[in-house]
Amino acid sequence: GTPGLGGPASGINCGSDLDLDRLLVYTLEGKVMADEGLCLEQGNGRAVWKTCSNSKKQIWQQKGPRLKTVDGLCLTLVASD
Repeated sequence: GTPGLGGPASGINCGSDLDLDRLLVYTLEGKVMADEGLCLEQGNGRAVWKTCSNSKKQIWQQKGPRLKTVDGLCLTLVASD
């Protein structure tokens, strides 16, 4: 479902294009937005969902298949067994 405010980002199975509660939007400004006005924000060693703002920590630059912060850190998914 929709991520919760302050909750960590996590990997989930992809839904259909009509599965709106899993839909993420990459904006022209470089924000990764979810429903409910939440944006993915660089935290202390992890990405978290925060209320969308003008924070530079919410700007992600697309470099090929990667998303990077303005400080050059890549967004990755760490899988645990």
